[in-house]
Amino acid sequence: MLQVALGAITVKLALPPWTVILHLGTAMLLLATLLVAVTGSSPGLRPGSVMLLLLTFATVLLGALTANLGAATACLGFPLCNGQLLPAGNYTQHIHWTHRLLAYTLFAATLWWAQRTRRRGPAIIFALVMLQLTLGATMVLLGLPPILQAAHVAVGAGVWSAVVLATLRER
Repeated sequence: MLQVALGAITVKLALPPWTVILHLGTAMLLLATLLVAVTGSSPGLRPGSVMLLLLTFATVLLGALTANLGAATACLGFPLCNGQLLPAGNYTQHIHWTHRLLAYTLFAATLWWAQRTRRRGPAIIFALVMLQLTLGATMVLLGLPPILQAAHVAVGAGVWSAVVLATLRER
């Protein structure tokens, strides 16, 4: 009911970024809740799993904020932001760059996880994160074609789902 109400408010207010992000955040939490219910797992998690879930959730939400504030074009080039390690521009560059830094951190965390375990879940997550980074870089370098934007959102939801499922199975 909350998700439906937030959707109605978002549309009624003509899609302001704060409602879009709130709506996406509750959608991702609803998705995680449904995955927990379907798997029948109890949500008791290890501290490392909680950190990975938080990192993934924050990366997804900051990606949505980047898109909804028009910050997607604020950092051209890849892997740096306009050729800079620390962008000196406006707040949209900082939002975009923070999203990328979280994505790079997620890349490193999933690589570390995949290398230290023999399970397939972490390796699949790392592959999804690699695909997501490739989509993001290609999207920026090609001027944000809508098909790549849609794919980037879809794979982001896939990364979130895979992290939720893998951390549940880790128990």
